[in-house]
Amino acid sequence: MFKYRFSRLLSKQPARLLVGALALPVFLAACSDSGSVLLTGANESSVTGEHTPHTGPADGVWPPQPENMTNVEPYPASARAGALSGVLTAARSSILNNPQVRTSLGSDYREIHSTLGDSKSDEVARIVFYNYATDETIDVSLAGDGSISNQIFAASVYQPTEHPQEVEDAISLARTTLTNDSFDVSSLQGTAMLAFPPASEVVSEQQHFYPQRMMYVTFGPGGGELPVYTALVDLSGATVLEHGMVK
Repeated sequence: MFKYRFSRLLSKQPARLLVGALALPVFLAACSDSGSVLLTGANESSVTGEHTPHTGPADGVWPPQPENMTNVEPYPASARAGALSGVLTAARSSILNNPQVRTSLGSDYREIHSTLGDSKSDEVARIVFYNYATDETIDVSLAGDGSISNQIFAASVYQPTEHPQEVEDAISLARTTLTNDSFDVSSLQGTAMLAFPPASEVVSEQQHFYPQRMMYVTFGPGGGELPVYTALVDLSGATVLEHGMVK
C-alpha cells in the first residue's frame, strides 16, 4: 500500500516528494527487549535546523539514517538498490520535465551518465547529457529544494566519457565502412573510446576535445594482440572520417 500511495503522490509532485524521500531519516532499529523490529521516523525538529548528520544515497544505506548509530538494521542490498534506483528515476523525471532542460536537449540527445548526491551536498541527483544536433554537453543537477540548474558546454570544452551504446554505434559504423572498402573485419573484435584531437588540431587553450562527438575505433584479434584496422567515427554526423590499417 505504501508503494501505491507513494507512486500516486510522486506523479503529482515529483520534485517535492523526491526531496522528502531523500531527507526523511526513517530507519529500522532492533528492540533490545523483544528482538522485534520497530519502524522509527525522525520528528520535525530533527529534519530542520540543527540535527544529527544522516547518510545519503551514495553511502549505500537506504533509508537515510543518523550516522554512527548502533543496533541499526538497514534494508537488504537488493532493497537498497531498488530504493536508490527509484530515487534516480524520480529525479530523472523531474529533470526531463523541466522546460529549460527540454529546450537544451532538443530531440537528438543521449543521457551519458547519472549520479545521486551524498549527505555532504545539497545535490539530490546529477545527469549529464550530450546533444548531437548542437554538439553540446548538458550538465543538469536537481537540488534539495527542488530547483534545477542547467549548464551547457561546447563539445570542444567538455565532453563526458563514452556511453556503452555509443561504443556499439561507433563500432557498427566503422565495421560497415571498412567492410564496404574491402577490409575483412568479420573475425576481428571491435573496441571504441572517446577520441581526443592531436595537438596540431587544437586551436585554443579552452579546447580539450573535438568539436563533435568523436570515437576512436580499432579492430583486432583480441587477447592482448595489436589491432589491425582503425577508424575515426563522428557520432554527431553518423559518419566515418578516417579508416584503414593501423599505421
